[in-house]
Amino acid sequence: MLKYLIDYRDFCYVRLTKQEGEQSAKGWYKIQLMGFFVLYYIVFMMLVAVILNRTATPLPAIYFSQNIFMVLFTSLLTFAPYILLFLYLFRRMAAYPINMQIPEQKYRSLSKKLYLHLLIGTALCFLVPWGTNILIPPIQIF
Repeated sequence: MLKYLIDYRDFCYVRLTKQEGEQSAKGWYKIQLMGFFVLYYIVFMMLVAVILNRTATPLPAIYFSQNIFMVLFTSLLTFAPYILLFLYLFRRMAAYPINMQIPEQKYRSLSKKLYLHLLIGTALCFLVPWGTNILIPPIQIF
């Protein structure tokens, strides 16, 4: 799996270098790589939300606050595991230098794979909660 992430990291870096230049690529390739995988984390969070809904488990009261600072805090709290996972993966990938000379054929192949990856993630964002909601009957815990 790390090999695929390294290929995607290299693709993001080369893509940003071609579009916006070397300086911009150094600052944004990590964020772009995280963006390609965020849909799968959202699918996981939606799955958890559907299960909580079907079991009638209430969310903590902190998620219903109207204070802007609490909204930002809960947003950070929700995405903290995703961010920490990618920080760990970036640390593991740092041992491998970025390949800035990706052949054109491999570049196109990676481009198609990543856009297919995004399309599958988008489809899962709709299909997983819908299917889970249909397949799991309401469960009364209390």
